[in-house]
Amino acid sequence: AVIDIGKRIAAEKLTVFGVPTSLRTAMLAQQAGIRVLSSVTDVPIDWAFDGADEVDPQLNMIKGRGVMMLNEKINARRAREFVVIVSDDKLVDRLGSKFPVPVEVVPNAVPYVTAELAKLGGHSIEVRQSDKKYGPVITENGNVVIDVRFDSITPDYEVKIKSIVGVVESGLFVGAASQVLVVKTDGVHSLRLSAG
Repeated sequence: AVIDIGKRIAAEKLTVFGVPTSLRTAMLAQQAGIRVLSSVTDVPIDWAFDGADEVDPQLNMIKGRGVMMLNEKINARRAREFVVIVSDDKLVDRLGSKFPVPVEVVPNAVPYVTAELAKLGGHSIEVRQSDKKYGPVITENGNVVIDVRFDSITPDYEVKIKSIVGVVESGLFVGAASQVLVVKTDGVHSLRLSAG
């Protein structure tokens, strides 16, 4: 998608500004001709675009397989419109049916947070390990990620998890998406919650 935006920038002589959520995306955006702004730049964000690991019928999501959920959630909340783009295999009836909930945690809080997640009904709780180096995955903020499964996830779990001391953010995105674009073999379909 970033490369396609770059093609339009070149062809149509557009000026596009972006606030990427990761260093990798920032570098790709810069190469594509997007003027990259720091996340601390105080400008309105019209649209935020991202993917998701799971999306339920209420458009609540689990995100964070790429460990950028904190920066992604900041941009999602700042944006006037948060549009999520997924393939149809990401649609689920119940959050947590395919993926665990990622939780970004300050490293020295891991034992405490693990115990507190278990009290919330969490199980299969693991510190995510890197497949590229020995040891845990480290976020761009210097934290670790704990993956936790729940048999049932209600919308209040986003706040419950976040209220545990040592938790920086969770991969639960409740009420964040204004629209979900679902890519299917017959085209792209738009999902929005109906008013009322």
